[in-house]
Amino acid sequence: MRSSRTRIFASILGLIALVVAACGSSSSPSGKSTPSNGYDYSYTYQNPTKTGGKLVYTDFQSPDSANIISSTLDPTVINVNVLSAMWGSCIVQLPDLSLKLNGWKPDECTQVPTVANGGESADAKTTTMKIDPKMKWSDGQPLVAADFLFWYQMFADNNIGGAKNSPPWDTATVTSPDAQTVVINWGKPYAPYLFNLLAAEPSHLYPAVYSAGGVYDTKAAVKLINNTDFLNKPVVNGPYMPQTFGSLGSTVVMVPNPNYVSNFFHKPALDQLIFSQAGSKDAEIQGFKAGGQYDQADDFTVADLPKFNDIDPSQVIQSPAYEFEHFELDQRPESPNAKLNGGASIFADKAVRQAFIEGFNKCAIITGILGQACDNPTYTTNEITAPIDPAYDPSVKLPAFDPKKAAADLDAAGYKLDAGGKRTFKDGKTEITLRVVTTRGNLVRNSTLALLQQQWQSNLGVTLNIVEDPAIFDSFDNGGFLATGNFDVALFAFSSAANADGLTGLITSTAIPSKTNKAGQNYSGINDPSFTTSLDQARQESDPVKALAEYHDIYAKVTEDSDMFPLYARPNISLVDSAVGNYKQHPASSGNMWNIGEWFSKN
Repeated sequence: MRSSRTRIFASILGLIALVVAACGSSSSPSGKSTPSNGYDYSYTYQNPTKTGGKLVYTDFQSPDSANIISSTLDPTVINVNVLSAMWGSCIVQLPDLSLKLNGWKPDECTQVPTVANGGESADAKTTTMKIDPKMKWSDGQPLVAADFLFWYQMFADNNIGGAKNSPPWDTATVTSPDAQTVVINWGKPYAPYLFNLLAAEPSHLYPAVYSAGGVYDTKAAVKLINNTDFLNKPVVNGPYMPQTFGSLGSTVVMVPNPNYVSNFFHKPALDQLIFSQAGSKDAEIQGFKAGGQYDQADDFTVADLPKFNDIDPSQVIQSPAYEFEHFELDQRPESPNAKLNGGASIFADKAVRQAFIEGFNKCAIITGILGQACDNPTYTTNEITAPIDPAYDPSVKLPAFDPKKAAADLDAAGYKLDAGGKRTFKDGKTEITLRVVTTRGNLVRNSTLALLQQQWQSNLGVTLNIVEDPAIFDSFDNGGFLATGNFDVALFAFSSAANADGLTGLITSTAIPSKTNKAGQNYSGINDPSFTTSLDQARQESDPVKALAEYHDIYAKVTEDSDMFPLYARPNISLVDSAVGNYKQHPASSGNMWNIGEWFSKN
């Protein structure tokens, strides 16, 4: 999954199905989990010791107000932090991943679909979602199957979500035999089905787009999602509904949804839940220290830990996460360097990708910037996943830091130094300058890029043009750097669901963004048919042990081919006031707001 700040955008479907969980009638303890790296992920609901009051949570960046209200549009993690309070889902996954199937709970559905209860076919080809008839939208209208089909139509639409271009949706069909039932026929066995159940959009508000008879109008849908009336209609199905929006979503004031129901979560206990953008990490920290300004602050890295020295250690929550920082090397012909290289990116050549990895000492980030030992197993990763992933293999290695070999490899590939010590394209005249894009306002990334600029210039003779811009994650139509391929190297982080398929789906050739596949997530342009074949096999493998082995091999192959350049694993770090009840971090991209509707104020 990927995000505009640190994580990754999810496929819209997997993101909403997992992250935007809501609250309701009754909940049971998840049971005691086995602590992972010292963090206990078990969750037991605590009855509020007090009702009413407000809590304020924050991030240093602002969500995109154009997307906050719509669960259909690609949200960033910041948007999801707000969306989590306003949108429900069929089922929700608890943070204790060791519970496996028992860790899934029904939210808007009456049950978690399984083979045992008939919700999943024995051949893993068909999943049935049973919508609870008690469910309602915040305006009192019933939540029905048509709302899920409406959402799916926009999700699948090549002009909006584009899901039909990528597995598993390229072979799937969705039907509704009655108002409380949605049936997904995957077209072939699909083992990770729980991670990809449908979400809902209030179809009763938009009969011109999706009629009662199930007719979907794609032109009207495209027009609709660009209409502020759609984006700002406060009709939601989660525990809270929006009351007011600040400029650009910098402040979102939410109040309890009077019609909220859930089969796992409880009714909200607060009078107000407020998201407030801090503007910077230092402002987050100072606002938290001030007491009362922020009750929960998110999006910190290990480099921020020294700033917490005068904060009660019990209020600094650090846990392992499915998250890692990386450089993405653009192999696509749309990359800026390709225009000067005969229409082909230099990174389309495996030997060149290896050379650029050999020319940068990533250990210097872990030791010099993060202040950790380079071999610290918590931070070390050479794969497109983190050590918490069961499919992670610590024995897999990227090319070692070796400046001499890097220079020799580039020479052998035809990219030689000129008389002035500058690396040139194969014409021997045009100096190589690469566009490196990243997010804005992240000091660790700024330090990383300063190091990169120095090392690639001295070790490889390559010049960098660094661009910090939130538009890095904008849509294809809006000219997003990643979506359109308007970059040579990108620095950001991946955050995945607790499902190996969430990351590997970003390396299939069918997921490369284009005019006909605007929602594709394979920004590197990796085009290896063997990945698609391997992924199909892994997705269809119902034996979890065998599936993990297959994903393990895929991760290793990505590393072997130097398709991406993982730098380090990122722990999940938050500041949480002791007055916040029912707070529990989540290791996957569901995010720390997975149960935000159950938060309460002890003060």
